[in-house]
Amino acid sequence: MKLFLFESRSPWRYFSYSVAVALRRHLRLPDLRILENWPLECLPESQARPIHVELDGEAAGVLPAVFELVPDALTLLLPERLVRGCGAMENLTHTLTGIAISHTGLNRKTRFATLALILASNAPDVDIVMRFRSSAAYLEYHRGITHSFVGATGLAVILAALVYFAGRRLRPKTSGPPVNLKWLFFLCWIGVGGHLLLDYTNAYGIRLLLPFSAHWYAWDIMPILDLILWALLVAGLGLPALLRLVSEEVGARKTGYRRGAVFALASMVLLWGLRDFSHRRALAQLGSNNYDDEAPVRYGAFPQFSPFTWKGVVETESSFHILEVNALASAIDAEHTETLHKPEASPALDTALKAHVARVFTNFARFPWSQVDEDQDGYEVHIRDLRFGNGSAGGFEATIELDRQLQLQSESFSFTGRQR
Repeated sequence: MKLFLFESRSPWRYFSYSVAVALRRHLRLPDLRILENWPLECLPESQARPIHVELDGEAAGVLPAVFELVPDALTLLLPERLVRGCGAMENLTHTLTGIAISHTGLNRKTRFATLALILASNAPDVDIVMRFRSSAAYLEYHRGITHSFVGATGLAVILAALVYFAGRRLRPKTSGPPVNLKWLFFLCWIGVGGHLLLDYTNAYGIRLLLPFSAHWYAWDIMPILDLILWALLVAGLGLPALLRLVSEEVGARKTGYRRGAVFALASMVLLWGLRDFSHRRALAQLGSNNYDDEAPVRYGAFPQFSPFTWKGVVETESSFHILEVNALASAIDAEHTETLHKPEASPALDTALKAHVARVFTNFARFPWSQVDEDQDGYEVHIRDLRFGNGSAGGFEATIELDRQLQLQSESFSFTGRQR
């Protein structure tokens, strides 16, 4: 473990530190010291007055102090929904996108335009009902038919009809456009299509051609929850709302939402372009190296918080390699990777891969890595998708248990890498 010590005391310098860390350029800072010797002892420069120590904002004593590394001393408990895809936060992104599309001027085409777009922007995630059955069932059906061209059209027809017939029962407004079925269908299709496009940009992917093909398509440029994108959407929609409140207070003419909505959507497209450029650089770096004297068979770069930092996964003939890729750097360090050797073929592994959960998972996983553990009761086979974890923790994981006669005892799947 390394300790990064930023030596400046200037608050303005802290801002540049933050930017450098976000861009993965902090190692080039002249006032950065890297300490690797543990335990670490901190001593005061003088005994004239006590120097207080804080840990995460809490008073912890005074200097001198000794810091040590304690293995396995910290356990983090996270909601499975956070690891699975950020749950409500992901749908908040879809909702804000639907509102932005509406306020580009489409809300003037028909009554209930904004409502239709909000509903349509979230409708494909109706497959969440499978989550009540099991995690494996949710994996099998999530981003399936409701995230395809056929499903998008069907959802648009259903939603447009529901909004239209419900709206017809309400008293018409004296101002504003009447409810229009054709425009409602168009808006619902745009909303559902926007949902598919947003889901296509991340590493999870969608099955766009169901029911004709179950192939997964993914652009791999965006995290499932991108705080940068979320901030742009909130700024584009929130700032006009704030200016509108100020205008009402001073009695000035109310400002509209159109410019803010256009800004939010244009910023989204520009962010996609930046991440796509960075992603292509990362892929080029991964494909131009050998790993333990083996050429890559397949490789992928998967998004992190920074648009310039990627998680690289490389498959060779005998192993998988996991490494961090900085798209701003001229090269990657292919000599220092997390190396996971492929398991040897065995009857236990072959049998486990035939289990239903294993077949569902391997159909989804792009870089499946298997591990076979044997004990006196039988075998436990773990399969991880290295897009979302590594060899020791985290990520999507299927677990298959077999007895000594290779009979299936249990099968399960977890989005957090823990058996349920």
